[in-house]
Amino acid sequence: MTVNFSKLPFGHWKDTLHHKQLFDKLGETLGYKCLDDWYNVTVEDIITNGGRTLLQDYYNGSPSFALQNIYSQHIWMLWRFKTVPKGYRKRLETDSAEALRMFEWLGERLAIRNLDDWHRVSLTQLITNWGIFKSGNDLWELLTISYPQHHWKRSREFGKQGAHPKSAQRELLHAIQQLFPTQSKFIACMG
Repeated sequence: MTVNFSKLPFGHWKDTLHHKQLFDKLGETLGYKCLDDWYNVTVEDIITNGGRTLLQDYYNGSPSFALQNIYSQHIWMLWRFKTVPKGYRKRLETDSAEALRMFEWLGERLAIRNLDDWHRVSLTQLITNWGIFKSGNDLWELLTISYPQHHWKRSREFGKQGAHPKSAQRELLHAIQQLFPTQSKFIACMG
């Protein structure tokens, strides 16, 4: 069953409550169970379900902008969207609090224990999981904004593909620690 946004009467889009009702129905159609599931939505998902006019006329074609407005009570992590909003990379360069929030969240997922661990994260790992990064230089720039007190070594190549053969081992170690939390002291000795 699809939500057919286009069969609604003219003027229906003017009320944000109606937008929410439509997105609630779309979420059901897409099988979303919680607001975090919306990080997976694409423009195509919305358009396929007849939401082109709503998305274009009210939200500048941006699913993340629509979701921030429709579900404004939720604290959105824009870096998690499949398509990062236009201009968000620039925002991170000027909003150190937002950049820091992103790195703290990423650090948890990547098992970053201290700031120097960022030197061992692979570019492949970052690009695969978070579209905000396109190069190791992106990582370096955003880290220096987020943690200006740390003495980052520019000579180290951040995120260079193949430069960090142990990054896959770190991912595996983190996964094992998640599976066997009671054995973490023993497992930590392996790393």
